[in-house]
Amino acid sequence: MNDTVKWIVIAVIVIAVLLALAALAMKAKKRKEEQRRLQAQELRAEAHTHTGSVTESQREAQLRATEAERAKIEAARAEEQAAAARQQAQVDEARVEDRVREADRIDPDVNTRSGDYTPQPPGAGTGHTGTDPTHTDHTHTDHTHTSTPEPTTATPDDDGTTPGSTTPGIHRA
Repeated sequence: MNDTVKWIVIAVIVIAVLLALAALAMKAKKRKEEQRRLQAQELRAEAHTHTGSVTESQREAQLRATEAERAKIEAARAEEQAAAARQQAQVDEARVEDRVREADRIDPDVNTRSGDYTPQPPGAGTGHTGTDPTHTDHTHTDHTHTSTPEPTTATPDDDGTTPGSTTPGIHRA
C-alpha cells in the first residue's frame, strides 16, 4: 500500500472518531438540557403550589397594616382627647383661681398685696372640705391687718357669739 492511501485511511478514521465524539458530546448536551428542563418544570410546579401561601401571606400583611393604621388613628384621637381634657382642666383651674383671687380681694382678712400671697383653692392641702361656709383657712397668706377692729355693742347671736367677735378658726362675713 502506498503511503498516501495509508494517510487517507488514517485521516478517515480520525475524522470518524472525531465525528463520533462530537455526536456523543451533542447527545450528552441534549440529555443535560432535558434534565434541566425537567428540573425547571418541577421548580415551577412547586412555586405554583406555594402561590396560595404567598397570597395568604400578602392578605395577612395587608390586614396587619390596616390594623396598625387603625391603631395609629385611635392613638392620635386619644392623644387629641387627652390634650383637650388637659386644656379644659387648665381652663377650669384658672376659673377656680380667678374666683379664689376675687374672694381673697374682697376678704378684709387677706392681704393680697403681700409678696408671699398665692391664691389657694378651697381645700388645697389644708384638709378643708369647703362644707363650712364660715370657715376660711388663710394659712397661706400674710395676716397683716391695716384696720383696727370695731368695737361691738351688738347682742349675742344664737350661737352665743357677738357679731364681729373672732373665734379661732371662724370667720364672720
